[in-house]
Parts: sequence; C-alpha cells; structure tokens
Amino acid sequence: MEDRSPSHLVVRPADLLVRDWLAFDRTLMASERTLLAYLRTALGLLAAGVALLRIYPGQVPEVVVGCVSIGLGFVALGVGARRFRRVRARYASLVSNPAVRSWEIRPGGNGPAGR
Repeated sequence: MEDRSPSHLVVRPADLLVRDWLAFDRTLMASERTLLAYLRTALGLLAAGVALLRIYPGQVPEVVVGCVSIGLGFVALGVGARRFRRVRARYASLVSNPAVRSWEIRPGGNGPAGR
C-alpha cells in the first residue's frame, strides 16, 4: 500500500505526550468496537437468512429473503473488515513506531508511560 500521508503528519513517538498516546489508544479501541458491530450485524443477517431457509424450505419469497439476508451478511462482514484494515493502516502510516505497526496493545499502553 502506498503511503499517502504528508510528511508533516508523520509523528515520531518521542514527540507524543501521554495524552496523545491515550487518544491514539482510544481511537484504536473505537475502531475495534466498530469492527465488532459489523461482525454482530453480519452474524445476525447470516443467522436470519439460515433460519428463513430452514423454517420455510419450499416457499419462494422466504427463500429469496433468506438468500438476500445471507448475501448482505457477507457484504457487511467484508465492509467491516475493509474499514478496520484501512483505519489501522492509516494510523500506522502516521505514527512511526514498531509497537503501533504490530498493533500490540499492552495493558500499560503503547506510549512512553507504558514502557
């Protein structure tokens, strides 16, 4: 992936304060919560589609709705995964820190206070 971030936006870890690291961690956790919401939606759509197909096996409208629900479940899963990867890649390009690039969030945090 090409790094499209301007050079003035790239931050060295030594330039960040503790509050900056905390804000960064909050943003990463929000990204994870969003991914979980997408996964929850996808799972619900997949379960509804399978349930419709199992309960009404020969009825055409229910089978169509079930298949559409399953398809939308896979779409939601793909969109959520894609957004998650894009947000993580964007933050990795802004902060030049190996701990951030590996996405290991330790209990003490990634910043200077957690070392």
